[in-house]
Amino acid sequence: YPTMHEIIENCHVSATREKMSIMFKNRAYPQNQPLLQKLTQKRYELAQKLGFESFAALDTDSAMAQKPGNVDQFLSQLVRASQVKWEQEWSNLIKDLPKGVYLADKEGSLNSWDYAYFLETYKNKHFNIDESVIAEYFPVEKSLKGMLDIYSNMPFFV
Repeated sequence: YPTMHEIIENCHVSATREKMSIMFKNRAYPQNQPLLQKLTQKRYELAQKLGFESFAALDTDSAMAQKPGNVDQFLSQLVRASQVKWEQEWSNLIKDLPKGVYLADKEGSLNSWDYAYFLETYKNKHFNIDESVIAEYFPVEKSLKGMLDIYSNMPFFV
């Protein structure tokens, strides 16, 4: 979605970013809503037939976490452990909001449509990174071939 990302990351007008974000997030809505509901139901039925209480239980059974509750517990611990550092980092970041970006509430949240623009402007201002210049060193054809060569040598793809 190159056009959407270019607008969301680089457009200086918040209202335009907002409209683009809403349109993008609602593409295929409401047409796909019945399909999504059917898919959710089928995943649940599959899990039930295989002896699991939910699709989440089925999905995590073969993973390291093994149970959805373990995932919830890990994420809760991760949030608690990183909360103080996150608050320090976030308070520093929001001191340097670009023009046209405002906090959405008194807790210091950004509007979802402003987040990518905020990060892009911060990155450009403080790190002088131009992804289009970096991309010149990674032509698509050569990068794709290299990636496929690496994966073709892995035993699980043989």
